[in-house]
Amino acid sequence: MFHYPLSVMMHWIAIRMAIGAGVLLVFAGCAQMPLAQKKSSAVDVRLVQDSYQGPTERAASERRWAIRKSSAAEGGQSIPGLDQYNAAEALYDDGRFAEAEKAFAALAKARRNTYEDFNMRMERWWGVRNKAYDTYSTFGDPIEEDALFMKAECQFAQQRYAAAQDAYGYLLTKYPSTRHLDKVSRRHFQIAQQWLGFDGEVADNGEIRQVSGENGASPPKEFKDNDPFYVPVIPNFTDKTRPVFDTRGRALQALRSIWLHDPTGPLADDALMLSASFHLRTQDFEESARLYKMLREQYPDSPHFRDAFLLGSHVTLASYQGSNYDDSSLGEAIELKESALRIFPDLTEDERNRLGSELNLMHEAEIARIWDRVEFFQAKNSPESVAVYCKILINRFPDSEYANRARQILQHQAGRQQYFMQARQRAAEEATAEADIDSQSVETDDQLAKPRLFPALRWPSRVVPAPEQNLEEQTTVAPESAGAATLD
Repeated sequence: MFHYPLSVMMHWIAIRMAIGAGVLLVFAGCAQMPLAQKKSSAVDVRLVQDSYQGPTERAASERRWAIRKSSAAEGGQSIPGLDQYNAAEALYDDGRFAEAEKAFAALAKARRNTYEDFNMRMERWWGVRNKAYDTYSTFGDPIEEDALFMKAECQFAQQRYAAAQDAYGYLLTKYPSTRHLDKVSRRHFQIAQQWLGFDGEVADNGEIRQVSGENGASPPKEFKDNDPFYVPVIPNFTDKTRPVFDTRGRALQALRSIWLHDPTGPLADDALMLSASFHLRTQDFEESARLYKMLREQYPDSPHFRDAFLLGSHVTLASYQGSNYDDSSLGEAIELKESALRIFPDLTEDERNRLGSELNLMHEAEIARIWDRVEFFQAKNSPESVAVYCKILINRFPDSEYANRARQILQHQAGRQQYFMQARQRAAEEATAEADIDSQSVETDDQLAKPRLFPALRWPSRVVPAPEQNLEEQTTVAPESAGAATLD
């Protein structure tokens, strides 16, 4: 197979980008027609912030579209694109899903071309979206909306679930509040069930219990037997019902699309429960605890509320990594267990006993965590901190084994403190006695000494003679010297 050099390919890409930029510059100055004046009068485009509807508004839109079709049929009028849609729908009813898929895809493309001009196609090609208007809002072309949905339905009927998920996602991107939102959520849920191995109704042992009638026909299977391509990087070329890569990630994406696009729908809490149960299966306890918490907070009226409490406390405790790490998960697990005992009075005796035993284990873990702090500050030689944590341990868990150890440590510290206080007191008394003796000796010395008006002066060691003494010495020495002179 011939391969172009990299420089040739880069040159071709640069030429394409330059041509596209030039076309945008040419048409940038052209005044665009208002969206209400496009070629098709069947399109009703509104502001983007008005494109999201609730269940009541979606039902009203469906009712208006049905009235419009019946009125056109009774009056002999034709709606553009409706005949092509009916023909493609007939192919779908006959079971010719591949032909129907092509017909619906061609119809959706043709309907888009009726109100999308060249500038809008270039913006869509470059990924630029008009900030003021959205041509694919909920109030757009109902024929295109139905064609996009039926295209995905054809792919689902052919068991091409990956392509069907992409088609459903494209429909939600173009029509966020589509009239088929409930059906799209149901299809997403079924696809996720198929890929994750949750095929039937399961009790509250970590699995999901369906609440909206979405029950599979076959019993649940083992996860690895049901999903041989559980390694995301291994491609799938044999099973057309699965994507090429990352089956689990695509299934979780389908579930996330349910509670993001249809948070008030009948399957939103089921999707959260299924996602949390899958993460519990794969021992991703932190993500499972987060989803159970979201289910408890956002859907308090859900039938999964009780399971979210019981299983949520279990996975929250499982995410606790030990006394050397953060204890927030341990405290939250204890709070969830205690809340479950208070909130659900209909718990059986076995369930209450199991919760009580789990609470005892959690309290033991909390005691061990406090005792680790005691040993830590003992190694740091910080008796004040050791006493603080010993008192906490005694006050909170007075009947535990570690509380007795804490009492012994406090008694030992009290004995040492008393010994040091006595030694300090004796040293202080000795120092006081010595100070009294020194003060008494100083007083006796002061009494014997003569009082001085001025401080004592230090005279030199050699005394200088007085003047009278010098004169006497000179008179006594002079006759001797004179006699000596006469004798000479």
